[in-house]
Amino acid sequence: MMICYMKKNKNPLKEKEAEYNKEDQVRKQAEISVCTIDTELETERNHFNQVSPSDGTENKLLHNYHKKKDEVSMKRLGMDTVKYQNQEKKCFENTEILREKNTSLPWTQKLNEETHMEIFQDNEQLGIWKVESTLQNFTPESEKQSTERPETDVKSHPARSGPAPPHQGESPTPKRNLELAFQRGRDKDFSSQEKKNIDVSNLNISSEIPSQQVPKSEVKTSDLENELHQSRVMTLDTDQVNRHLKQRQCQLKEMEYRYQNEQRKRNEHLRKQEASKEKVSKLQRETPLHEDQLHDYQNKGENKINGLIIVQTQFYDVIKKLQARNDRCRLMLENKYLELINETNHLKDQLDQYGKEKAEEMDDLTPKTNNASSKHLRLRTNYECFMQNLFFYKKHTRSTRVERGQGVRWECDIEHQARWDLEEKQKQTQGAAPEITHQFRKTDFTSIRKQSKFHKI
Repeated sequence: MMICYMKKNKNPLKEKEAEYNKEDQVRKQAEISVCTIDTELETERNHFNQVSPSDGTENKLLHNYHKKKDEVSMKRLGMDTVKYQNQEKKCFENTEILREKNTSLPWTQKLNEETHMEIFQDNEQLGIWKVESTLQNFTPESEKQSTERPETDVKSHPARSGPAPPHQGESPTPKRNLELAFQRGRDKDFSSQEKKNIDVSNLNISSEIPSQQVPKSEVKTSDLENELHQSRVMTLDTDQVNRHLKQRQCQLKEMEYRYQNEQRKRNEHLRKQEASKEKVSKLQRETPLHEDQLHDYQNKGENKINGLIIVQTQFYDVIKKLQARNDRCRLMLENKYLELINETNHLKDQLDQYGKEKAEEMDDLTPKTNNASSKHLRLRTNYECFMQNLFFYKKHTRSTRVERGQGVRWECDIEHQARWDLEEKQKQTQGAAPEITHQFRKTDFTSIRKQSKFHKI
């Protein structure tokens, strides 16, 4: 049943694959058309940038540009809608398939339970038949033993209900063992004792059947084994079907989750589409304003270009005037530079002469300075000697005059006289030194002035 069900499901799946392939081809063609439109837009943009404003084709190019842009946006929206419609179709189809499978799940479970019950019953019957076949296989030996016994024992055996003979109790026959095993098996399967007795009697009767019926039992056992094998195969198939159904249930849950996510995405995409439509409408409304602004900007640009041209011409005129002025200044500076070179040469000659004159003056001044310095040293030594004598004289007079009461007055007179002598000697030394210092200052001042002039040049 499941195989037929799977075969039936294959045909719609193939049809769906063909539809999906067609939709993919349509989507690819739309993408190719969008790419071509984008390339056309880029070429038109480049052409628009290359075209000068004097051609008068700006309005046409802008109009074509906006048209192409609207076409691209509409095609993209169409592609998006086709994609989402295909996804919705896929989700709906998958959900329907999974719902059909879910509806068929209880029916398949019932079939599986029925097959399990049949397999269990077949296994029980097969066990019974196996026991019967083993008993039938052991009947010839029991018949041989019964023929070897005396006839009296054979006649009295069915009437016995008491204890068994001693040789039978010591070594029980295989037939008896098989009967006991069979009885134990039947005790487990059946609860009533009456059925046990009936089965034992049936087995006793079946033990008397000739050995010609053994091939029939073997055929039955082989048939039962085949049925058992088939039942096992069916159980494996049912297990596989159950696993497949569980997998399908998991896939159904995943598909539902994906479907919910896709619905959310679709709603978001629809919102985005609405927002994009609103933006497109706003842009369409704003396009004439932008066109007017573009014309204004173009006019302003032309005015700025004309102003720049005027400024450039004025700038070139100013540059020419500055170049002429710079040429004049350069000539003047060259002339001044030549004059300064001549002056420097003249000053160098003067400096040489001044150096010579200064050397001669220094040669004349050296003996004068030597004489003045010697006089100054002599006066210095005389002053020191005088001070020492004065100090000694003060000491001596103090010791003598203090005793008589006239020491203070006499000391004042001596100090006054010593000061007067010192002032006269200083005046003499200062009268000789100013002449020498005045000459040195003159020479130094003239040399400094000449050096400063030379540095300024």
